[in-house]
Amino acid sequence: MEDFGARDRDADAFCRARVAECDVFVLLLGHQYGSAPDGGLSYTEREHEAAVAAGLPRLIFLQEDREPAGSPAEPAEPDAQRDKQQRFRERLRQERIVAFFREPDALATQVVAALRNLEHERRLAPPPGTPRRKRLVPGLAVAGGLAVLIPGLFFARDLILRGGTTVSCPDGPHHTIDLREFQTQYSAYSVSLEANVAGHTALSGRLDPVQLTQISEASQQAAELRKSLVASYNACIITAKEFAAISARYQTLDSLARQIDQLTRQPTLNPTEQAALTTLVDQYVRSAQQLSGP
Repeated sequence: MEDFGARDRDADAFCRARVAECDVFVLLLGHQYGSAPDGGLSYTEREHEAAVAAGLPRLIFLQEDREPAGSPAEPAEPDAQRDKQQRFRERLRQERIVAFFREPDALATQVVAALRNLEHERRLAPPPGTPRRKRLVPGLAVAGGLAVLIPGLFFARDLILRGGTTVSCPDGPHHTIDLREFQTQYSAYSVSLEANVAGHTALSGRLDPVQLTQISEASQQAAELRKSLVASYNACIITAKEFAAISARYQTLDSLARQIDQLTRQPTLNPTEQAALTTLVDQYVRSAQQLSGP
């Protein structure tokens, strides 16, 4: 929930509503039960129940070994909380075929593979009465102490498949791409802009608060989608043609980031330059919003 920001909404109702908007529910579950409003179900378990009520496909990943209770990696919880989490985990194992994970890199591959399998199964036999969707990816709910719900595609921590190997995909061979190589080729200025926005450096004195918030959200979205784009291509979720089309959008975005960078490096801006900066930021925000579009 940390990524939602401040909102004039009830937290429980908002989380449930976001889950209902999605196409797939992915649960990454550790050993901590977490916050439980009014001493009842945790937010994570409530989100799971919302997914069940909405009839969403559920992909469940359980963390294997836990750290010793009270360790820095896992703060101690009361016995009642630990018991609730254990019961929740056991119920999930009875209701669904679950996968277990230990390391983020292994989890990355498992999540991508599970999504690909689910998409393949639904293409072969879509649920009766269910409208056919373009992809399972665009609306994906992710819940659990190890993940958060975000718009678009989620990938936990570092999900980029490395190694430069060749993968056999339905549209032909895919030569796997490293995220850092993609950033260098398509997003070098965008990555620099993301760092400047996050650090509130050069832009903070040049933009009004509304634009600063917009470009901050846009740069975060672009960064997350960049990870998912590379991982989706490496896992054959998107075709080489789709990858090339979206990569071209990233090049356009990077060109705007380069022009923004050039203006913000100047000690002062005259009215014409300030107006140009404002226009470039608006264009950057719109371009970032179009990255996940058709």
